[in-house]
Amino acid sequence: MIQYFLACIKAYFPISAVCSKCDLETVYSGLMWIRTKRFKDISYQYQCQNCGKLEYSNEFSSDGNIVALRSRCECKGQYRRDKNIFCPGCHHRKTIENKPEEFLNLTDYELELLEEIHGEKTNKNSK
Repeated sequence: MIQYFLACIKAYFPISAVCSKCDLETVYSGLMWIRTKRFKDISYQYQCQNCGKLEYSNEFSSDGNIVALRSRCECKGQYRRDKNIFCPGCHHRKTIENKPEEFLNLTDYELELLEEIHGEKTNKNSK
């Protein structure tokens, strides 16, 4: 199974995916830019690992790259961007890996490893 992580799809966003099981169309974008004359704001997209709901946040940390939000979803699930995305309707492609974790941040090196799993490094080298 090909894995897609919200933390890695920023180079290809937005991805409009139609679930092969329930035909639900979902747009995964990884991040959202809002730019005005006065400021630029970047919000990252997260997926609840329980129900699949997508949420944006511009939460910032000096401890590394945020991959999970402190706030929880209405269903009490954890919002993450370092897990394989799945259909929010029927949960197709959800695996045992889609679960809450204790850590909220990844170092640059750990994020680089995640990108290698995703295939981003391979795609860059093949151009």
